[in-house]
Amino acid sequence: MNSCYDAILPPFVCYNNIITRDIVSMKVFFTCSTTKFEQRYPIYKKITSFIEKEGHILSDVWLDEALLNIRKNTFKDPDVLYKRKYEAIMNSDLVIAEGTYKSFTVGHQISIALSKSIPTLIIYHKRNGDKEKYYVAGINSPFLTKKRYTTISEAYKIIKSFFSIYSGRKKRHRFQLVLNQDENKFLDVLMQKEGLTKTDVIRNLIHSEMNRNEDSI
Repeated sequence: MNSCYDAILPPFVCYNNIITRDIVSMKVFFTCSTTKFEQRYPIYKKITSFIEKEGHILSDVWLDEALLNIRKNTFKDPDVLYKRKYEAIMNSDLVIAEGTYKSFTVGHQISIALSKSIPTLIIYHKRNGDKEKYYVAGINSPFLTKKRYTTISEAYKIIKSFFSIYSGRKKRHRFQLVLNQDENKFLDVLMQKEGLTKTDVIRNLIHSEMNRNEDSI
């Protein structure tokens, strides 16, 4: 009797004779500006739905709640809200920000994520030239990716590509690295300059190259 084990290729796996996609599920924190929130809500909803359809988990499900609060003109306690968002970011593997409209809150959340080396994607819709991206133009981090989109389909492709880069983040691979004296001194200088361990310094350098070459890999 034939089974699905006979001929399957990645990213599909067979379990109990049922073929499914082999997805590394990640926790994703989604954030966006509340400027023109009701107008932009359908776009935000499509993005979060796509994240879930890709097999990932939203670390904070808040869009519907925010829409209701805005329509009722009610506001959450700032301290409670800050704690909720901070904990959600800390429990996330990735952060995705829709940055078409400027937002101090979104910028702050991005800064928190980057300070903890959490890979972060900022996508923004092309409008009024490139003016609206300037609030993140000064952020320089190997964990930050900035992309512009014109259609929701293009946004999906960008997000999917971002997921593919970090899909193996939860899978740890150990290897031995032998350095010469000059290489070791160079790492020591970076450690002191950036306040990181050697492992984090090396990882940051790798992520920087990954982001720089993501279109060619």
